[in-house]
Amino acid sequence: MQEHTCDEIRKENIGKKAVVEMDIEPLKDINLRISEQIRLLEHYSKDISNLTPQQILTSIFGYEHFKPQQDKLIKHILKKKGNALAVMPTGGGKSLCFQIPALKQKGLTIVVSPLIALMTDQVKGLVEKKIYSAFFINSTLSEENKSKIIQLTEQGFVKMLYVAPESLSSDKIMDIFQKINVELFVIDEAHCISAWGHDFRPDYLRLIQMIKQLHDPPVLALTATATDKVKEDIQKQLGLKKCKLFIAPCDRPNLYIHTTELEPSVNKEKFLLDLLKLLKGSTIIFVSYTKTAEKVAEYLTNNGIKASFYHGQMEKEDKDKNQNEFMTGKENVIVCTIAFGMGVDKKDIRNIIHFNVSHSIENYYQEIGRAGRDGVPSNCITLLSEHEIGKIKALITSDWPGKEKINAIIRWLVDQNKKYIFTTPKFIKAVCDINEIPVNVILLRLEKAGTIKRYPKVIWGVKLIMKETPSELIKKYPQFKSDLELIFKTPSFMNKQRKWFVLEDIMDQTKLDYFRIKEIFEQLRRDGFFQYIEEERKDIIWVQKSIKNFDIQPLVDLFEKHRTEKLKKVDLLIDCLRNKKCKRKELILYFGERYKPDNCGMCSHCKPKEGISNIVPTIDKNYAADEEIEKVKDLFKIKNEDNIKNKLIKLVALYTIPSKDFIKLVRGELHHFASRRIKDLPCCGMLKGETEEIIYENIKEIVDVKWISESSDGTLRLTKKGIIYLKESYKEK
Repeated sequence: MQEHTCDEIRKENIGKKAVVEMDIEPLKDINLRISEQIRLLEHYSKDISNLTPQQILTSIFGYEHFKPQQDKLIKHILKKKGNALAVMPTGGGKSLCFQIPALKQKGLTIVVSPLIALMTDQVKGLVEKKIYSAFFINSTLSEENKSKIIQLTEQGFVKMLYVAPESLSSDKIMDIFQKINVELFVIDEAHCISAWGHDFRPDYLRLIQMIKQLHDPPVLALTATATDKVKEDIQKQLGLKKCKLFIAPCDRPNLYIHTTELEPSVNKEKFLLDLLKLLKGSTIIFVSYTKTAEKVAEYLTNNGIKASFYHGQMEKEDKDKNQNEFMTGKENVIVCTIAFGMGVDKKDIRNIIHFNVSHSIENYYQEIGRAGRDGVPSNCITLLSEHEIGKIKALITSDWPGKEKINAIIRWLVDQNKKYIFTTPKFIKAVCDINEIPVNVILLRLEKAGTIKRYPKVIWGVKLIMKETPSELIKKYPQFKSDLELIFKTPSFMNKQRKWFVLEDIMDQTKLDYFRIKEIFEQLRRDGFFQYIEEERKDIIWVQKSIKNFDIQPLVDLFEKHRTEKLKKVDLLIDCLRNKKCKRKELILYFGERYKPDNCGMCSHCKPKEGISNIVPTIDKNYAADEEIEKVKDLFKIKNEDNIKNKLIKLVALYTIPSKDFIKLVRGELHHFASRRIKDLPCCGMLKGETEEIIYENIKEIVDVKWISESSDGTLRLTKKGIIYLKESYKEK
């Protein structure tokens, strides 16, 4: 590998050899891109360790000056002064704080990152700057590329390696890391470790052990926002003693913070449309639901403002396309869930609009932090309405299970009646009707109690390539003779047309232990007689008899505690947005900083912005006001057992609820809403004798005749026409 100085790097040609340019965008397939990066690394490398941090900042990254705390933190790392925790606002240049030291140091910098998209984007950005020595290891890589990257890491060619915390649980990877010089261990988005992050991502709990296994290299924890409590928790969870704090001011004086209160009768989509006609520049619109993202984007596009959408349920190809078009400026408006927020680094975002309110001050401040990274004044606007606050709280409540759901998971595990259960949290979520995050928490607690043993992401499905006949292999491996005979007699192997196998099937057919089968396959593969290509991975759960005695009450209390804390966080944010005080000051104070002026001039309380504050909300004339509904509530006491439509309309009038929960509610299946006293309403379970299909068809008919309306966020509401129908329907009773 060739080495070049900074001045040489700047030249288009080095000697007679032209620097190979890597055209990133046409290489849509991530493995093609990584393969090309490996090729470039093997033929062209920049050794810039002799340059100063300032020279690297200017010549490689194109910045003239360091931001607050960057220079101090980089010097701290390079002088090997120990562990550090850095809190820097979104856009504050956290990544440079470890990227520059990594390029100067001889050894490896490991970067633990919570999101695949985040590590992919960071590596891509470095490669575009001709830094080919940064790689990632995650589930998107082929086994060939993964092996090659590990090999290059062992050989000392990799400077930065981005990994998910789950990847570090691999014994194979940890064995390699233990043999090489790890100069720096970085935890990006370190707030994921604190409070609830380690419950949701169990492997975060193992980071402290992993650091010790790597002979205690210096640790750098990075986050954009953190209260004093979170800072303390991060240090505790990582075991960071003698940790130096680097706290950059969180204040973003170029962000104009505005709150608009909307009545329930306001046509929110129309208000948003009028708002966008007033605003200029790139705009991110945050929503809470995937369905809302698509509907709002469609509404805007149909009314003259072209908008794309982004959410976690989209196909990867569509997500990449929509994100790329927004980042490159082909699209100016994107409607998205928080799945789009982390890792988005577009300097000229002029507007952040919260169509639905965020869930906490921390989330809100990170989201608005996407705006104005170039220092140019930018708008951060929240559209607030009372009924949506209720919906957010209902969503939080529904995320956390009670006793019945926890017991459902335990019953399912027991009912499988197998020594080893091949499954995934996503599958358990589906069969037990519980969100994936609580599933992970429950499994973690069951594992800690010793009632289950979990082996994460083991090989489940394989493609086999036989280089010898079964009889020849049996002869060559007498130690496996009886086991191989059993394996080769299974229906899976007897089928000559079949090349793809499920190891669980082989286990059931042979009664052999999974790990025994895996040992045999691995030995044959290593010896070159047998090749298998991994197709799918699942968790193995080994259920112990003691699971029947597991006490679920601590889990119930845990979920209740978290629910309460989450609801409190929502209230704190709402108070901040609503208070007749300087909003900028309130936000800064929350993070423990001081702001002395009484008037910031950059929020809707201190200085209402002309134009935004003057938009007149458009009233939905079809929507029935609360006072109109109150006048007909006596009609609800009249029973009409034969009329499904009447029952549905009465429910909509009594309670505002997203349509996705509507059918479950009328069938009495929303058990997790019990804390909101829904079970006490006469409408709960009033159609439990009807099928989902019949209820759905009736809802559709009611919407079609405009007795109820469905908003872009999926909420069903009674209309004025529905009021008239109710009066007519019950006037003779």
